[in-house]
Amino acid sequence: MSGFSRVLALVSLTGCAAPAASPPSSTWEIEQAGAAAPKPRTAKSKPAQQRSSGATDKVVSETLALVSRVRGLPIRAPVVGKRMSREELHAEMVRMLAEDAEPEVIQGNTEVLFALDLVPWDFDFQDTIVKLYANEIAGFYDSKKNSMVLAADLSKDAERITLYHELVHALQDQYSEISDAVGKREEEDSDAKAARHAVLEGDATSAMIDVLAADRGLKPVRVTPEMLLANSVITKGAAHLEGVPPVLKRSMLAPYVDGLGFVVALRDRGGYPAVDRALKELPVSTEQILHVEKFLAKEPVLALPAIPGAPGLGEVLFRDVIGEQALRIAFEDGMSARAASAAASDWGGDRLAVFSAGEQRAVRWHLVFDSEPAAWRAMDALARLALRPELGKASSKSEQTLRTFTDARTAELAVQSGRLCQLRPQRGPFALVRRDRHIGVTLGPYLRTRSGVHSAGECSQALRWADELAHAR
Repeated sequence: MSGFSRVLALVSLTGCAAPAASPPSSTWEIEQAGAAAPKPRTAKSKPAQQRSSGATDKVVSETLALVSRVRGLPIRAPVVGKRMSREELHAEMVRMLAEDAEPEVIQGNTEVLFALDLVPWDFDFQDTIVKLYANEIAGFYDSKKNSMVLAADLSKDAERITLYHELVHALQDQYSEISDAVGKREEEDSDAKAARHAVLEGDATSAMIDVLAADRGLKPVRVTPEMLLANSVITKGAAHLEGVPPVLKRSMLAPYVDGLGFVVALRDRGGYPAVDRALKELPVSTEQILHVEKFLAKEPVLALPAIPGAPGLGEVLFRDVIGEQALRIAFEDGMSARAASAAASDWGGDRLAVFSAGEQRAVRWHLVFDSEPAAWRAMDALARLALRPELGKASSKSEQTLRTFTDARTAELAVQSGRLCQLRPQRGPFALVRRDRHIGVTLGPYLRTRSGVHSAGECSQALRWADELAHAR
């Protein structure tokens, strides 16, 4: 939001961390009594011995041939195999994260998450990303080096399932050369990047199950996103995720769950060739991922003017487009997944900017929806978020406890006029103004100091700024 949508903007730079650090590894079952997917190594499993680079290349080559045959994508170049100790693998992932993480992205996402009251004031974005993606990793495909990196102590089963997933990424890269499109950041591209990431992970997850079945001579189950999401409770309890805010856990799952739904829908219509076409003609928004009919109809993102500055707000620190997926993830912080999905649906477009003036921060956000009823649904959900009590300093208890939104009726009454402002002691005003299909949002200003944060704004000004956005065309 990924994270917030732009956890994914950053995460997509690192490659996939299957199986141990990503959800697909232990989710699948094969359609035969007693035949279950391999699980990550346990204390009783016999670890694979350290092998020479030649032996690793052979394992990767043979597995790549199997993945290519089942997935139907040709091998256009060999993939180099490499093994690392857990310590080396962790260090490599930390290095990649540090190398690719741009300071303005880190700071910008931190402020957006905080201003929306999704993380505490002392939240450390980069440290959390390391917790999410560098710990307990089993392996990854490095598109820059065209190499498959594996943990040296994997059991054979864990090694296979890691290779099945990651080598699909290698074939994707060779087929469509989209690694640059996913990895290279451009301003205001987080939603489009999250959409591309979801295609890759959905395809790799779907194909991984087919390869696993083919390797065992079994018929694969048609795995649905609901099956994957239901099993994700395992991820929530993982030791390396302790203390990670729930919004980021949901962002971690999103490309796999939503991407799988997209790929399953395409395969139902035209098999893997339909997925191949999506790799060539990539979706332009997560709205297209979540609603495959909008992808097939090539529904565009609605254009909005750039977010303007305002007196006293300072300079623009960060600009982005959040998208429907991230909006839904934010709403899931205090309402059911079904209600959050409905509230975020029919998103048409948005633009957001984070402003900085010394220790002062503020966020301005303009959203547009496909219809007025959709804008009202989103307005109600944003009001429920605005009216709930603020999150304080980080603690394992505060991060793990569900913080429900204000009840729907109270929020609905609060926004009947199309305007609302809640003055929050730490984060400053949360102002909303709706005009037809458009919603203007002001978050802050607030002041950041070494000892904490506190409001630095008034509702009268925040509402004027929100009103200006709601009327902008």
